[in-house]
Amino acid sequence: MSQNKNTKPYQSLIHLGCGEAPNVDEYLALAEHVWLIEADSRAIDMLNEALGALENVHIVNALADTEERTGTFYRYSLPWANGLVPVNEATQQLYPGLRTLESEEQPTTPVDRLLWQCLQKQKDTGDHLLFMDVGESNHPLLQALEDGGLLARLHTVIVLPAHRRQSPVVVPPSLYPANAKPENLTLPDNAQVLKRHPLLLELEARQQDVKLEVDQVSEKLREAETELENRTRERDQIKQQLVKCDEQLSASNQELEERKRLTEQQAEAHKQALAGEQEKTSQLAQERDQYLRQRDEEWNKGETLTKERDELKRQLEQAIKQRDEARHHNHLNHQAKNAAEARVSELEERLVEATRYNQIALKSGGENLSAGIGGDGFYRALEDKFRGTRKDIKQRVSVYLPFVRPIAERNPGVPALDLGCGRGEWLEVLKEANIAGHGIDQNTGMLQGDDALGLSVEQGDAITYLRAQADASRICVSLIHVVEHLPFDMLRDIVAEAKRVLVPDGLLIMETPNPENITVGSCTFYMDPTHRNPLPPRLLAFVPEFYGFERVKVIRLQESPTIHQKEHFDTIDYLSAISPDYAVIAQVSLPSNELANVSEQKSWEREYGISLSSMLQKKAVLKKNDE
Repeated sequence: MSQNKNTKPYQSLIHLGCGEAPNVDEYLALAEHVWLIEADSRAIDMLNEALGALENVHIVNALADTEERTGTFYRYSLPWANGLVPVNEATQQLYPGLRTLESEEQPTTPVDRLLWQCLQKQKDTGDHLLFMDVGESNHPLLQALEDGGLLARLHTVIVLPAHRRQSPVVVPPSLYPANAKPENLTLPDNAQVLKRHPLLLELEARQQDVKLEVDQVSEKLREAETELENRTRERDQIKQQLVKCDEQLSASNQELEERKRLTEQQAEAHKQALAGEQEKTSQLAQERDQYLRQRDEEWNKGETLTKERDELKRQLEQAIKQRDEARHHNHLNHQAKNAAEARVSELEERLVEATRYNQIALKSGGENLSAGIGGDGFYRALEDKFRGTRKDIKQRVSVYLPFVRPIAERNPGVPALDLGCGRGEWLEVLKEANIAGHGIDQNTGMLQGDDALGLSVEQGDAITYLRAQADASRICVSLIHVVEHLPFDMLRDIVAEAKRVLVPDGLLIMETPNPENITVGSCTFYMDPTHRNPLPPRLLAFVPEFYGFERVKVIRLQESPTIHQKEHFDTIDYLSAISPDYAVIAQVSLPSNELANVSEQKSWEREYGISLSSMLQKKAVLKKNDE
């Protein structure tokens, strides 16, 4: 047992009918693995108790037979007589003291299956030793192994006769008798040692070589046949192509003559048509240039009228101040007082006229921001019914606080600006977070109630107000459900102006309905009659990217929380469960590492909402896991 396993002559040793006391020490000196197979349950218990802790010793309780059936196991006073075959009369006479202790029925296991179980994890060509110590069953079991082809995997087979007068087994063709016994192995004198037949090994090797040669020749023959078929097919194809080429050449010559005649006719007609098209193209170009000039003039006119209106407002304020001073100073004469009153009236009339023309010009170049529907409170009532309660909206817009709060801390005292502030929910959230904010909305009905909440709001035009602000004067510019109301050119102007008025690390927030949700894009978006058209997330995100914002993020919002818990999605989920809103958050420039906030960075890195791609990805992962 002290020998190195690499020097052991056998890979495995199998003792069939080992009894209670096999010579395990000798076995382990000969083989790396030892298999002890015995039908006597009492012997098995003794073996497990004595040898169960040895890693390379495998104990198997089985009654070996040529087939699977219910057999009778006979246990005798002499253990070598135990087995499937009862002791015959001759043996009984030879051993008068031999008597039957008990017999019991138990299922048998085919010997080839037993041997296969022992060898299946071993090398096919390994050297294996088999002890056959099953009395009268030695010969039929050996023949069953021969029929099953398993003797070819064995190097040595040792048959132990049950008693001294038992006849030797008939040697199967796969084996031959050997005089030499394995060294260091104690065997009775009548033990029959059989080894794998050398002629069989040579025959198998020769058969393998012949088979390999036949396979090689067959493969070459198949390749030659395939090559011949390919060449024949190519020849036939070339013939067909030649026939087609001849036919096409003849047809082409006829077609060429016909085309030549038609070309000459068409050339003249084309020449005439080209002259007409050139004249028409020139006319269309003139019309296009005229349209572009008119569009630019209208827009520039609106810009000019806005400046004139602002100048008139300034002059009116100055004239009113002069008029008030004249009223309170008695030393001014009556004529000066009348002149001031006349100047105020004149400026008021001009301001009204300028404002009217300004509104007309802005409408022709781009509709006003959040113009509303009428002045009878209809739009405010529409928002109250379909937008959600004030409490709901405050909870929704609070998602932006982790982005805005760090910027407010780095820029104390600098306020936020909410364009199209409506009922002021976002301004109220900012106020509760001790962040100053100011709101602009053109619809006075939407501003009702904001004063009672102590919110800083005013009625006005968003683009005009934004242009009047100083550079780097706001920490945040927000448009919450506003951009879908705007002409795209005006949206671009607002984004460009917002970048100017924001502090270096300031934030632009644009929230809008999400057309990725099919129900939103095809139905609920149009519940607001002032909406123009849905904006895809990638398009809206591109606008601040184009104007130089360093960091741009799309966050999806307002989906049902239950959708994140679902493992499988149905059709209605793909139609309506995708986040119904989204926002584009853009930062002018990134804060320095010293000023950056950890929670702020986590907010930028976090994934928000649910999209169609995330649903499909989750479905694919679950499908892969199920497989």
